[in-house]
Amino acid sequence: LSARGAHQSKKMHPVALAVSPLGGLGGLGGYHTSVLVSGEEFSFSDAGICTARGPASHQAAGRPQLLEFGRSEKSGAQLRAALSDHFEPGSYD
Repeated sequence: LSARGAHQSKKMHPVALAVSPLGGLGGLGGYHTSVLVSGEEFSFSDAGICTARGPASHQAAGRPQLLEFGRSEKSGAQLRAALSDHFEPGSYD
C-alpha cells in the first residue's frame, strides 16, 4: 500500500444526551441532563464532573430519554479533560 492509501481509521465514540424531567413548581419544570460517550456518563454536581457506566445519575427520575448525537473522534477522557477547569468541585449552583 502506498502512504496515501494506508491511512489509519480513528476510533469513533457514540455520543448521546440523556434527559430526565424534574418535578415542576408553579407550572414550571426543569430537566436533568448528562452526556454519554461510548456508554460512559458525564454529569455535573457539587463534586464537579461525575462519571458512571450508563445513565446512573438519572436513577431517581426513572429511565431517561436518550438522544443520539452521532459519533466523535474524541473520547470521554478527552471530554473530561477539556471541561474539568470549567466545572470544578464546589462550583455547582
